[in-house]
Amino acid sequence: MKFGVRKSLYSTFAVILLSLFLTPMTSFGDPLSCYFFYNPKAPQQFIQNANLSDLARIQGEWFEIVVPTQNGNRTSFEYKLVSDWKHVEESFEGININDRGFAKAKLDEYVKGFRNITRHFSTIARIYGASMKTRIKDIQSLRNKIIDRAKDYTLEGKIFTFERLDDFIGVRLMLEPDSELLVPGNPQSPDVRRRFRNQLGFGNDQAIEKIEFKGGIEDQQKERFYRAVHVTVRMPDGIPVEVQLMSKSTAIWHQWDHPKVYKAKTGNPGERAKLKYYSTFWIRLINTLEDNRGAFEQAHEIWALLELYGFPVQPRPMRLGPGWFMDLDSSIANWLALPASDRFLGRESALSQSAQRQLFRHLLDSRNFHISK
Repeated sequence: MKFGVRKSLYSTFAVILLSLFLTPMTSFGDPLSCYFFYNPKAPQQFIQNANLSDLARIQGEWFEIVVPTQNGNRTSFEYKLVSDWKHVEESFEGININDRGFAKAKLDEYVKGFRNITRHFSTIARIYGASMKTRIKDIQSLRNKIIDRAKDYTLEGKIFTFERLDDFIGVRLMLEPDSELLVPGNPQSPDVRRRFRNQLGFGNDQAIEKIEFKGGIEDQQKERFYRAVHVTVRMPDGIPVEVQLMSKSTAIWHQWDHPKVYKAKTGNPGERAKLKYYSTFWIRLINTLEDNRGAFEQAHEIWALLELYGFPVQPRPMRLGPGWFMDLDSSIANWLALPASDRFLGRESALSQSAQRQLFRHLLDSRNFHISK
């Protein structure tokens, strides 16, 4: 057996043991009480030794739980807040065995459909010259998403069903900034919905369930400058997929921002604010460069952005290139007193050197010119 395969098996076994160890012994009475659990390292493969306790989350001194119930062909989730584990067990004990099996079977069905989803959007990616990434949520994200969604729906007096979990499977297409797939419009317009239906390779008008244009005027007023189109589609087999369309440069920024800023766990509000400020500047700079590709006015737009953010940065006039970006990033990061590990660019950045080189290639126009104030 190869070392890599052996290591993978050991990792999977360790995950199973950890899951069993963290689950109260009283939950093992009925083997059919399983709900779902899968290896975060290989989310396409389900592990059978799961328990309904995966749908419980500690919140302070309370337990947040969601209890699945089958209604016809749909599985709904009832949100509850209980004070101790005994109440958690009592809530799960009343669940019909068929309801438990139905929910897991639905997840299994989604995972099996993942291959067809990947094949479909690979074709679309080739047509538009896009790079593509696909993902299935890991168990922790999935559990938290179900609990949070069920909680929101309960507060609104509505019922959350599994079918409303439309981002369990995600596809990201990374495009040139002038791609027709990124052209904004009215998300409620039948023409816009029809355009995306055709562009994304569907023959049914009902395949496009929701369109969100990120980074518009309203978002910018809230200091949100991330630009993308999020489209929720329903595959022919009924599986919902969240399709994210964005430029290749935005995707690289997002690759850094999502874990470092959006999902940041630092408890210092001042540090979070500085990092957010720094990240917002970079996505705005990327937007500026993409909006003015090859235009002389680009230089003026860049200096205007620097002045707007109040950065006392005076990189020497030079040809726009990797060195200019690195100098700029170093000056801004030093001014904000950010540690090297928090920087967007540089050797110690969480963003790989390969991704940084790709970013420079995407942002640099073939008609190089000098930046000067």
